[in-house]
Amino acid sequence: MTQFIRLVLVCSIATLIVACSEGDNSQEYADTIFIGGTIKTMDEIHPEAEAVAIRGDKIIFVGKSKNAQKFISDNTEVIDLTGKMLLPGFVDAHDHLVAADWLNMELSLYGATTKQETLALVKDYADSHPKLPIITGIGWSASVLGGFPTAADLDAIVPDRPVVLIEFTSHEGWLNTAALKAANITADTPDLNPGTTYWIRDEQGNPTGVGIEAQWMEAYLALGLWDAEKMISASATKLMTIATKGGVTTAQMTGILTPTIPYHERSKTDFEAAMAVLQAMDDRGELNIRTFTMPVLKAKDADPVKFAQFAARMAKQYRSDRLGIKGVKIHPESIIFTKSSPFVEPYAGTTAHRGQFGVSPKRTLVMTREANKLDLDLIIHVEGDASTRAGIDAFEKVRAEGFTDARNQLHHLTFTHKDDIQRIIDQDIAVNASPMFYNTFGQQHTLFNSLLGEARVNRSLGLYSDLAKKGVRVSISPDYPGVPATMLAPLFQIQAAVTLQDPSDPASIPFPPNRQPMTLDEALKAYTIDAAWFMRMEDKVGSIEVGKYADFVVLETDIRAVTLQELKDVKVLSTMMGGRFTYREGL
Repeated sequence: MTQFIRLVLVCSIATLIVACSEGDNSQEYADTIFIGGTIKTMDEIHPEAEAVAIRGDKIIFVGKSKNAQKFISDNTEVIDLTGKMLLPGFVDAHDHLVAADWLNMELSLYGATTKQETLALVKDYADSHPKLPIITGIGWSASVLGGFPTAADLDAIVPDRPVVLIEFTSHEGWLNTAALKAANITADTPDLNPGTTYWIRDEQGNPTGVGIEAQWMEAYLALGLWDAEKMISASATKLMTIATKGGVTTAQMTGILTPTIPYHERSKTDFEAAMAVLQAMDDRGELNIRTFTMPVLKAKDADPVKFAQFAARMAKQYRSDRLGIKGVKIHPESIIFTKSSPFVEPYAGTTAHRGQFGVSPKRTLVMTREANKLDLDLIIHVEGDASTRAGIDAFEKVRAEGFTDARNQLHHLTFTHKDDIQRIIDQDIAVNASPMFYNTFGQQHTLFNSLLGEARVNRSLGLYSDLAKKGVRVSISPDYPGVPATMLAPLFQIQAAVTLQDPSDPASIPFPPNRQPMTLDEALKAYTIDAAWFMRMEDKVGSIEVGKYADFVVLETDIRAVTLQELKDVKVLSTMMGGRFTYREGL
């Protein structure tokens, strides 16, 4: 009798186990399976696969096609990738998509190659829009214009209405006299940070028409052009849609770029407003890019300790895998084209002029220490090689103090002194680069050479590709609005990185001439798994592995089968974030 009961009990348990096992298997059926084609995982152990299965927002299988069959049910969508390529979703480690579209003016000056062409474009636009109260545009270059322009240049063609034109990197603004008067910009108007953020003036102290760095933004605000409530939301929707169509699934917004950024308290208010917009988008299921943001310290009067504490408070409020804050940024300088960026050695043709800091190395160190103490990573915009050195010094110092887990980063890395290259390697400092900032785009190469001399440019400009070959973790990204929206696509940026040319210009030559470009594999790594590290997301995105989020991009063909000059033309057929298509056309 006892044996019978035991047998029944054993059989019952066995039946229960089988039933539970079948139940588990039913839960493992995939919602979507990608099969066939080329699947590049960016996982070093298993770099390629034949099939990928997804359930919910996660990857549940990566492997052989024959082994994927067990995940297929009547409700599974099976997508045939024959002739196509599947990659992890692109990860953009440095951009300003949330609020920066206010800089994307209808009047584009990017195509002009001379001063005459630039002025003709402005005149034609003004003449064809006679009822516009204020003319705005973007894309002029001091190199194209033969130097910094003046209000008088614009007065000759548009004397009766304010004109505000933003330089091609978005750092400088060019105004006519009507705009200066309407904004009440006079000789008595103080510069926000003399030598770094200022108005170019004549001998009498009168502004001559160009505001350096963010100085011109005070005129933009005074003219009533900024509407935070409308423009932040519209920008996030528009620019994130463009990025999604390019295959971006995760992005680090290194600052919410608004015209209030030079003003400490106002910039914090706009930052909070932008985060509320993003949270509302996420709540509605409309946030199609995993978005990680950070406040930016640029204002002269900002206390670095209090600023880091503000960032930490915001980070506690926003901490999901879709919307979060994991760092804080310092923007310590002006742009090189004004001879303002700080350099270790003097500018060419001078014996002592080395530029200057807007945020001093001492303040940078204080904020780095405070940020790391609050579990925030510190990101520094570095253009002049003295800025790069100050960043390395700060990171080295805080690491010696025990902050060894911090992921402090140098972004742009425009110029690096030869004595600091090995320090970056030895300290294993992560570097972000925007490939379009070092080539012939906007004829900037001629300005680089004239300001620093060809020898120094060749040995110190855009060393990101060299560092990647040395094992330094590198990410690449567009940095909109430093480039127009037409250059936001990751494949455009990848083409720039692997050719050292401007993909928008068929006549562009590789620059700097002695630099080794990234390989395609290096560039893909910099736009996926390495970039994910910058946001502390490498265990969740950036490669196609079981357990990670189902974030993918599908391309019309294997990009290894096209020439490097054709990369930008390869179409994105779909983008998936968290198992959900955020863009789908042709798949």
